Amino acid sequence: MKLKIVERKKNPLLYREDIIAEVEAETTPSRKELREKLAATLASKAELVIIKKIKQEFGQHKATVLAKHYESQDLLEKIEPKYIINRNLGIKETKKGKKKEEVKEQEDSLKGAEGKETKEEKQGKKEKEEEKGEEKNE
Repeated sequence: MKLKIVERKKNPLLYREDIIAEVEAETTPSRKELREKLAATLASKAELVIIKKIKQEFGQHKATVLAKHYESQDLLEKIEPKYIINRNLGIKETKKGKKKEEVKEQEDSLKGAEGKETKEEKQGKKEKEEEKGEEKNE
């Protein structure tokens, strides 16, 4: 993967540097790879680099990357939206802001309420049926 910085623009108001770079690679590189490569090029930490957008034309081996390099982690967290930070860290979220794992756990716990009986409910029904059967036999 070749990384070439096309444009660097200082943004003193937001204490960051806006970067436009071109990447040559066989496949579209991941955000993590790009952050590490760009941080190495800038002689900085990967935690201070945010990849805003990776734009690639169909069939091309070149991608244009829009990135931001912050002076500190605190400034990054104050300025950037949470979803952009999570996207760069690899955390997947649903539209409601919950993590995918949390949503799956909730769905699994609600299955009993959606018409499928849980084991406890099935056992309770069997016990009631057995009691009714005993009452009829008497």
